[in-house]
Amino acid sequence: KVGGDYPSKATELLTTFVLNLTGDCEGKKKGIFIASLSFDYEPKHAPILTQTQADSLWETSIKLIGPLLEHKDQNMSKSAAACLHRLLHKSFVTNQNAWQSVFNEVLLKLPICRKTEVGCISEDLCLRCCTLVSRALLQNLPLLSSFLCFEKIWLTLVETLVLNVSENAPGTVAHETCQQIVTNMIMVVAHAGVFKAKQEQDPEGPDLLAKTWAIIDPVCPSIRPLFKGNSSNPEVSKSPDS
Repeated sequence: KVGGDYPSKATELLTTFVLNLTGDCEGKKKGIFIASLSFDYEPKHAPILTQTQADSLWETSIKLIGPLLEHKDQNMSKSAAACLHRLLHKSFVTNQNAWQSVFNEVLLKLPICRKTEVGCISEDLCLRCCTLVSRALLQNLPLLSSFLCFEKIWLTLVETLVLNVSENAPGTVAHETCQQIVTNMIMVVAHAGVFKAKQEQDPEGPDLLAKTWAIIDPVCPSIRPLFKGNSSNPEVSKSPDS
């Protein structure tokens, strides 16, 4: 634990972290390690920063670490993914702008789509990123679903995952894994009552669940039948026209 003036120590720590992340390979590894440690404390035991300072440090850390998932050094990529997971797992950050920025500028720009304009990225990297982003959304669902930006984030992620399913042959790891991620996402979001809550908030507006099925059904017709007869979430298997 850092003693004394916590905010200034945190600023010093962040400066060191930034310099390391823009340095050589070994420096980047050290920077990732520092980033992990910088949030490895119990707020109730060590109120190091104000909420605003903590939000800023968290957002900056993710924006600097995100691109390192695409580093050619596999150990670097895996370390960056592990660090991001720690920062995103049930995060203490509740600021909508910080979360929106993290998703739009970092998470949804990770190589979660295998096929790009310049060719295919590795299956391993794609699935590592898909898993990371989907878990970030689900592990923070109660908070994220209350934001106005949730629908756009949700539909963008679903659309990208479904694209991976369509562009990879049935039976391949990418095809099957992305289809399973989509299934799990719908199950968790439906069980949490998010689809129902969104419709109740705006009965005359577009149905988020219908929009979701409109993306999934043409490519993954086997997913919706899995929810039929689900008494705890009867609305999840309804057709877009119902």
